[in-house]
Amino acid sequence: TYRGKMRPGTDPVLVQAMDVLAGDIVGRLAPGTPQPPLVAAVQAELAAHGIALSGQLKLDLLTETDRARSRVLHRLAILRLPGVRRTQGPKLAMSGERTELWSLSEPLEQQAALIEAGAWGASLHDAARARLEDDLRQAQGRIGPLAEGLNQAAWAGLSALSDTLLRELRGAIAAEPRFEALGPALSVLHTLLRHGQMLGMADAPVLRVVIESGFDRALWLLEPPAAIAPADMQSHLEGHLALRRIVADVLAHAQDHSSDAPPLLDLEPARALAVWQRKAADPAASPLSRGAALGATLSLAGRTDDPHAQGESGAAEAMQLLQSLPAPVLGDALTGLLALAREQLASEPAFVAGMDRTVQALGNADFVRAMPSLRAAFAWLPPQE
Repeated sequence: TYRGKMRPGTDPVLVQAMDVLAGDIVGRLAPGTPQPPLVAAVQAELAAHGIALSGQLKLDLLTETDRARSRVLHRLAILRLPGVRRTQGPKLAMSGERTELWSLSEPLEQQAALIEAGAWGASLHDAARARLEDDLRQAQGRIGPLAEGLNQAAWAGLSALSDTLLRELRGAIAAEPRFEALGPALSVLHTLLRHGQMLGMADAPVLRVVIESGFDRALWLLEPPAAIAPADMQSHLEGHLALRRIVADVLAHAQDHSSDAPPLLDLEPARALAVWQRKAADPAASPLSRGAALGATLSLAGRTDDPHAQGESGAAEAMQLLQSLPAPVLGDALTGLLALAREQLASEPAFVAGMDRTVQALGNADFVRAMPSLRAAFAWLPPQE
């Protein structure tokens, strides 16, 4: 019931039976032995792309030939085929890295595994897609594993998934319990949606479904006040950044009067802006989240029909928030502001002068308590600023 060497404790009768029945020479199935169509399909794919399952294979992902080879190998990896292992390469499909290194071999169990994989489909494309869909279902709506699976789909060129799965994903994402889990995943998926032409993932329906559902869930999770653990601060900011990037994209399409195409994402930017405004004004919310929420609205000012603080008035609103907070968390709110609205605030003289007055006004004890979070906040600024 398992592969590999026999394990200690195996019944002696079974050990003797295996010794008699198993030889020490690797053979091949006789010609004409019935096998699933996938076996011949994989052999034909490997031959067509000049891939030999032996040794190391280095691929240049910026060439069409090697990109096609990469897709074949990633499909085999999705099928968990023994002997096909990527040892080097970018983690994200949209990474700028161009080199992949694969370790290829034909271990004893490979043929049996390929025959078993024939249950997923008759062609390599169909079998890999069916196995991937099953993996996505196993994620049970958790956005992190979903993003990993869809990143794998991008590598393997599997952009089209079943309508049934899309409906299941849309409902399942509503169960994601943590806002911090949504940010990094939404950022990766939105990048694939907008810039995945080379991978065949641009405008993929599955990406739209997951992003729209994740966007809706993220706003629900962001609304209530909640403490943020230090280990989750970066992920929390990435959540705000991902939402801001998506909203800015939808707003830019709406303002592009030369485009008659429908928007890629069916979202309401006004809803996100309303959540950010309530979050920024909520004294029970985490200072980091309040600063990020206000920074998001300031960075989007002028892109919506709803005019919001800009220039000196934006700086005044930011300073009003900072001056309402105790010294130990002053830097947390500033971190959120600079992470989301650095370009708007760091170049605004009124904000720089206001921050200078605020720090100068701190007593010695308050200054010491404020120092760690302020240093973390200023890390969002390049050296010159």
